[in-house]
Amino acid sequence: MGVYGRRMGNEHLYATRSAAVRGARQAAKRALGRSFCAYEGPDYEIHPDGREVGYLGNDRFFYRLRGPALEAASAGVVKVPMTFLDDHSERDLPTPAIVRKTRSHYFISLADPELAELVDDARHYATDGCDCETGLKLAARALLAAIDKGHTHGA
Repeated sequence: MGVYGRRMGNEHLYATRSAAVRGARQAAKRALGRSFCAYEGPDYEIHPDGREVGYLGNDRFFYRLRGPALEAASAGVVKVPMTFLDDHSERDLPTPAIVRKTRSHYFISLADPELAELVDDARHYATDGCDCETGLKLAARALLAAIDKGHTHGA
């Protein structure tokens, strides 16, 4: 988890309140994108855990996401590379709806009914027998890895 927090169950524990705020803002940005600015109240809440730590007896703190950040983090949205999804849609194949986009990635829902077609296409391009550009092959492999990671982590 890094220097600032330890993960316990679903909660991230931090030694100071400001570290918990920093962790909550980073989690909201991971869920909603770099340009998103999270605010305490609508996007996350900070709580003391009630257990004293260290010789000073200070509380540790944890955060909980709320609102759109919580919905995006728990809705099964996964970040996939833009390259393969653009190629897939340019060939007029059924393409999952784009939830959000950044400069190099799209965010798509794992619950989208068009995801199966995209995964089948990516598997075809990711194989060594496919005669296509190396960049497209690597993008297909990255897309499959991102979707697999999203399914295993319950993103």
